[in-house]
Amino acid sequence: MRILELVFDQYIKALKEENNIEIMSKNVKFHTDREEIKSIMEKIKEVKSKKTGDLIDKIFIESGNVYEYPTGNLPIIFTILEEKNNTIIALVMTPFWELASDRALIVEFNHPLSETFAVLPIILNLEEEFIKTKSIYLGKLNKEDFKILRDFYNGKIKELPEEKRGLSYPKGQNYYQELFLKYEIRRTFQLQMFMSDKSFHESYDEPDHESEHPHIPMYTLPTKKLQEQTLKSGEEELSYKGKNFTMFLNAKENRIEVVPSEDIIGKKAIIKIFDEEHEIESLPKELYLLIPDEFKFINLSYIGENISIEVKD
Repeated sequence: MRILELVFDQYIKALKEENNIEIMSKNVKFHTDREEIKSIMEKIKEVKSKKTGDLIDKIFIESGNVYEYPTGNLPIIFTILEEKNNTIIALVMTPFWELASDRALIVEFNHPLSETFAVLPIILNLEEEFIKTKSIYLGKLNKEDFKILRDFYNGKIKELPEEKRGLSYPKGQNYYQELFLKYEIRRTFQLQMFMSDKSFHESYDEPDHESEHPHIPMYTLPTKKLQEQTLKSGEEELSYKGKNFTMFLNAKENRIEVVPSEDIIGKKAIIKIFDEEHEIESLPKELYLLIPDEFKFINLSYIGENISIEVKD
């Protein structure tokens, strides 16, 4: 069995033990185009469970710090990238570094789960209180690794060093790296309640270094409201035009992509989704509405009529 198949199977087993993620039933593919797979084969080790200790009430928060949020045998681990506008911007880390893509930095960090981690392109905008009262301080990344991360996300470098990154893969073809990233986004979505703007951010592809809004806010559509929609198979719309936004159904990715009008991009806004309101300091070029897995058909007009974007002066 190929090495990535072993690691991916191990990861899926850990998810099932956590019992908080629905496992996709898809045929995944293996892909690598680098000789670094040899080093992966030498370093791979069994991921063992870990019981977390007592939570730390307070600790000085600074860039490069690494924290853990206890969630059973597979805790959520993250590192602080920077603090901006009273928001702590963090990046998710994983001990399943073998499944990381070339957008993830491979780092050495001592932890009971592994001595090697990947810093994934998953962005969390966290509240300071969450880090101080709900998370466990683990240590710091070394200065060289943190400098690479900072330069990458600030746009000073366009690629991570080849010897320090994961494997590249063709997008949209169910390769292990792509499915792994999607699972990690779903798994860490439970931190939404601790996020400063209640949104969730991802960075699947190459960061847009020329854009001020390289990360895409994501909101899950409320299940109870979707249960009220009426729609039959074959009646689905692919787009909807709102007052100052356009929506597109992306059935393959199980989401709706919302594109604001050009004249409001970059402005402070409040997005209302049914009964929920989310404030965004700088409106991005697009945002995602995640569709719960149990809904096979979506009434786009029904959803669009219950969404508004109000620009704040």
